[in-house]
Amino acid sequence: MGQLTRTIVANGLLTAAYFIAGLFTLTLSLQPSGATPLWAPAGIALAAVLIWGYRLLPGIFLGACLITINLVEPNSSLGIGLCPLIGLQAMFHAWLGRWLLVHFKVWPSTLIFDRNIIKFLLIAGVVSSFFPALLTIAVELQIGVLAADAWLGPLMIWWMGGALGIV
Repeated sequence: MGQLTRTIVANGLLTAAYFIAGLFTLTLSLQPSGATPLWAPAGIALAAVLIWGYRLLPGIFLGACLITINLVEPNSSLGIGLCPLIGLQAMFHAWLGRWLLVHFKVWPSTLIFDRNIIKFLLIAGVVSSFFPALLTIAVELQIGVLAADAWLGPLMIWWMGGALGIV
């Protein structure tokens, strides 16, 4: 099996894992933003990108798009617009997590020392989850899902949901 075939198969498997984990996790979602206090696909995505590299980002994008299509009417302008935005947000989350971990020399690591474990959890969970959550809230404010005075609670839930999914 060639490298391209392995990459396609790996992206397909990651898409399926992301989608299935997302469906299970969505049972925890809070309205109107749809944020969940735990977003397991974030951890699956980061683990895949850490272990097998950035070439699996398309699988994350597709998995997030499938979840979005499952939630909204795919033929509506909202569904068509949200699908790539949520997919890009999910890819950005995994990309940023890996980039920060490599940049701060936390990855690759065996994560056996307390200091490295704490740095991993802070950088991958807390820091890398904030900016994708902020992006999601900005999009939801722009398209009218959230009112201008009701963004802080959903931001905290999106942020902590991504962080806990990674942890």
